[in-house]
Amino acid sequence: MLSFHSRKHRHTTGEVVLIFDIGSGSVGAALALISLSHKPILLAAERAEMPFQDTIRAKRLQPLMLRALSQATLSLLAEGIPRVGLAARHLKVAGALFVLAAPWCSPRTETLTLSQKEPITITEDVISTLVQHADGENEKVLGSPDVPRRSLPQSEEQCERILLSARLNGYETGMPIGKSARTASFSFFQSSAPRALLRAIGDTVAHFVHLRRIRFHSYALSAFCALRELLSNTENFLFLDIGGEMTEAVIVREGELQEVFSFPVGRNHLIRALAKGTHSSPSAATGILALSREEIVHPEKSGLTASLLNSFRDSWLSELGQAAAHFSDTPSLPETTYLSGDDDCAELFAGFVRMRVPAGGASPSEAAPAVSILRADTFLSRLTTSTGSAADSFLMLETVYASQLQQRNALFA
Repeated sequence: MLSFHSRKHRHTTGEVVLIFDIGSGSVGAALALISLSHKPILLAAERAEMPFQDTIRAKRLQPLMLRALSQATLSLLAEGIPRVGLAARHLKVAGALFVLAAPWCSPRTETLTLSQKEPITITEDVISTLVQHADGENEKVLGSPDVPRRSLPQSEEQCERILLSARLNGYETGMPIGKSARTASFSFFQSSAPRALLRAIGDTVAHFVHLRRIRFHSYALSAFCALRELLSNTENFLFLDIGGEMTEAVIVREGELQEVFSFPVGRNHLIRALAKGTHSSPSAATGILALSREEIVHPEKSGLTASLLNSFRDSWLSELGQAAAHFSDTPSLPETTYLSGDDDCAELFAGFVRMRVPAGGASPSEAAPAVSILRADTFLSRLTTSTGSAADSFLMLETVYASQLQQRNALFA
């Protein structure tokens, strides 16, 4: 444990943790103090943008991400930490939490079931055996000789696996252990990533700081857990993360994470469309984003920019609808939406969502879907920030999530 002393936070005890937000357009790095007795403190935060690619090349994305990770780490150690009055060489870092957004990890949900003639007592061993015999499809029955043993490909490594919900004899229960049932179903969330990628990420940061313990988690689960605490009265919602090259979606129904999916269209695709349509450079197209809010708020306006935005909006919404139909059992998406994205595009994509037409070709709802953008002030009730620290909503969300893991003794367990 480190006893942390500063003018603002005297005698606060906890673990100093590095947090990395790894997206498809930028990488963020933060230093946070995680305590069991106090709100987490975001001590310092820095972010490095990945160089823009005029033409997307998948093979180039990982090297660009690792370069941005290196830059963000160096900036945090050399600039961010000293800026808030700390000395990096005197800090004892407990470990690093890497949060991976699409496309760096593969998150998914699954439901495993068992059925017995006589009631059995549900134990951790029963659930573990069920998991071991699952083959990755949605519904499997314990004890079937035709069910092969589950194993990830040798090139993949599991980042996380948590039990989301349990039903015994058809009834949901928050405490299945120790209860008897003939039938049971367990919903899990899990994610995995290429082993070589995880090693490259860890090695990149290890060039700058010794990491005793590291954990990898998905941004989808981090966002769900953080938002569930913030939005305790909202049981059904859609969460969208607008990345540089990807859009990631999380569907929550009745307070449970029902599905997560992504598709390869993000902020940078909009910039490419604007650059091509206006015969301008990507940097000039990026500037157009800052001037385009009126165009999307008032779609009846004419003009080249409005036409380009409307065309992109229709394409992006189509991709969203197709992905949702493919991955979700329920064709319609929740009307309430929470959205994270860069400041220059979040309002635009929020406007796109408000014009969403329900799946199946139905007519639009009379009332536009309610869309809220996650900003830095969204999380101020759940954490404290040091004076001089950058207001980074992504890293703030992940600091809240790190605190939740610590409360469950699962941060570096």
